[in-house]
Amino acid sequence: MSFSVRALRAIVPMARQAWCTNASARWLGSTPINRDTMPVLMPALSPTMEEGSIVEWAVAVGDEVEAGDVLCDIETDKATMAMESTEDGIVAALLVENGTSNIKVGVPVCVFVEEEGEAIDQSVVDEAAAAAGGGGDTAAAAAPAPEPEPAAAPAPTTAAAAPVGLAPSGVVTSSAGNLSPAVLALVLRNGLDASLIPASGPKGHILKGDVLAFMDDPTYVHAAPAAPAATAAAAAPAAEAAATAPTGRHDKPKYTDHPASGIRKVIASRLTESKTQIPHAYATVEVDVTEMMKWRKDVIEETGTRFSVNDVIVKSAALALRSVPEVNSALGDDGEPVRLNTVDISIAVATPTGLITPIVTNADSRGVTGISAEIRELAGRAREGGLQPHEYQGGTFSVSNLGMFGITAFSAVINPPQACILAVGGTRAVVDGDMNIKQVATFTVSSDARVVTDEEAQKFLLSFKRFMENPIVLL
Repeated sequence: MSFSVRALRAIVPMARQAWCTNASARWLGSTPINRDTMPVLMPALSPTMEEGSIVEWAVAVGDEVEAGDVLCDIETDKATMAMESTEDGIVAALLVENGTSNIKVGVPVCVFVEEEGEAIDQSVVDEAAAAAGGGGDTAAAAAPAPEPEPAAAPAPTTAAAAPVGLAPSGVVTSSAGNLSPAVLALVLRNGLDASLIPASGPKGHILKGDVLAFMDDPTYVHAAPAAPAATAAAAAPAAEAAATAPTGRHDKPKYTDHPASGIRKVIASRLTESKTQIPHAYATVEVDVTEMMKWRKDVIEETGTRFSVNDVIVKSAALALRSVPEVNSALGDDGEPVRLNTVDISIAVATPTGLITPIVTNADSRGVTGISAEIRELAGRAREGGLQPHEYQGGTFSVSNLGMFGITAFSAVINPPQACILAVGGTRAVVDGDMNIKQVATFTVSSDARVVTDEEAQKFLLSFKRFMENPIVLL
């Protein structure tokens, strides 16, 4: 028994050390056998980020890196941010090139080693990629592509290969069932391979519309019908010349590829999610802004401090939210409405890569000029891609203003998890019953019907209208 106790006392520290080594290895994404190879993973630079794009590497293979050094610029779902190293090491391989997009969070993007000249343990990289769902082929970009082998000489053939979408020698082949006489005539007349035509008819039959759509598809090359057999020999030289260049009605594509940026893809995804999953309700009000415009002009002349109409709108919306707190709400994680304690207004700002919503925090307690300065500073950095995540994520209410673009009225899509967004139209001149000219603007609030009732949305708009038409209270 005494021997067993001594043995256990010796084994326990060794087991504890082995467990810690393996736990550390799992945490760092490497193996306990080779800690020298350290894959660097695509980080989640924001709570909503699922994938990112490498804009430009700031390091090269062979560079010595310390913790805190910038490795590259990453385009996230809202901005371009610097990715900093969390480890010391030597850059052994860059697994993705500049401009690579749609890289999932957790996928290895480069590899560190501890000593210069050390070989990469590929199993470590594969293990990290597999754990992130990225497979084990992420290191392919680090290795040079193999030299292409010389192509084998083509076998002799008695007939030239037909262009894509054409049946050799005018023969009609189809795996989509029998063809009707009209469809058969159309296929033969154009020398098409019916097996390549997507069928939409009953039981997989090809319809005449399927053939016409196939012929209009710019990704296929169509040529004139095959020559009769009697003249095929005489037409052979012309056929060889035609084989070197596509002919037909659709030589040139009808479109130009314009890849969407990561930000635009995220915007499209979020708008689709919002519009399909949130029951939008709308309420509209017209506001007489004549007095507000005069007041703004007088204040600017007296103080010399400039501010925009949009700044007045943000301030009025913030005070209206404080007056009708039911609208300053969101849908909680449990599906129940929750009241928000602060009034933080998200301002929609157009950037070259898409919309972003910097946040003016505690807008209800700020003055109009303070709001103006904050919006200018945030909007400027937003257009340069320099906002931090906390400066554009969150917020309790959004304002989207298209009035300066000549839009008189519109309805905006809710920015989840917020429950409301205010759409601002441009001012226009109208004549009242006393033949007085006044300026009015249209405001539409989109609200989540699960959180805000129609009555609450109406109360908010009426409160907002009172503040806008009595701007003296905004000071």
